[in-house]
Amino acid sequence: FDINSDYAREYLKVNLGAGPVRGDLVEDTDGNFFVLAGEKIVKFPATTCSLHADCEACVTSRDPLGCGWCDGTCTSAAECVAAGGSWHSGANAACPPTIYSIRPLNGPTKGGTLVTVTGKNFGTSAQQIKVTIDKTACEVIELSMQYRRIICKTQASSGEMASVVR
Repeated sequence: FDINSDYAREYLKVNLGAGPVRGDLVEDTDGNFFVLAGEKIVKFPATTCSLHADCEACVTSRDPLGCGWCDGTCTSAAECVAAGGSWHSGANAACPPTIYSIRPLNGPTKGGTLVTVTGKNFGTSAQQIKVTIDKTACEVIELSMQYRRIICKTQASSGEMASVVR
């Protein structure tokens, strides 16, 4: 078996630390493989998609199980359907937005504050992106960094309000 052949696919990168990887491989009854690398034993779950930590990693993985995103978890299509979930897979799957920061965190009630929102998975076109603060629209005036930063302008509000970011 040639690791550089067309038959070999990389679907997960793992840091095994220093030392050679031994040729021995052990599988347990739960479908986990154990690899000895130097003096470290590494466990690989072979029959689960849950090792992909977030939606983006899950849907773009080349995992042979055909992993996809199902209601906040990386699963196989069969697991998702059995749980009654909504399954998304492939590079075009819509992952939920993740917000890293919002600046500033407050502004005057008269509006006009430029709010910068940074994160990922906001959408793939300007038409998909909408920002609201409480129930008031924040007019999107700039999108940049491959839709990873949004700048919007707040509208006037009838009074002071507080919102939770979701």
